[in-house]
Amino acid sequence: MKLLADENYLLTGDYEGRILHWDLRMRKVVHSFEGHENDYHGLPFDVNETAQIVYAAGLDGFTKVWSLRSGNLLHSLPAPCSVTNANSVPKVLYSTEWGGMRGNSGFLFATSAESGPKAYMYPIRPEVWQK
Repeated sequence: MKLLADENYLLTGDYEGRILHWDLRMRKVVHSFEGHENDYHGLPFDVNETAQIVYAAGLDGFTKVWSLRSGNLLHSLPAPCSVTNANSVPKVLYSTEWGGMRGNSGFLFATSAESGPKAYMYPIRPEVWQK
């Protein structure tokens, strides 16, 4: 669950692979971000309000990225390793300023494998979120 900065909107993840975007003033769902396989606890997700995106990694092995404004699916990024169970779903983080450099944006995937933990960077230009 994530309360957005203006405190009028809330995001919640559920067991069915959806992320719901609530307008607390109207007490209703304004967007339903769907498309993940999920059979464990609430779907873990994160939001980047600067880029106006919400994203989540699911058991289907993909990180899905949606527009917070329109609700449209913007990208479906494959995991950098095989996903066999809930423990192998990568942890994902997005930033528009990796290394403190404006415009150095992308996703960082962290995974656990038998050979040890690994990190992968997926660079992406911020203008792709303008949909």
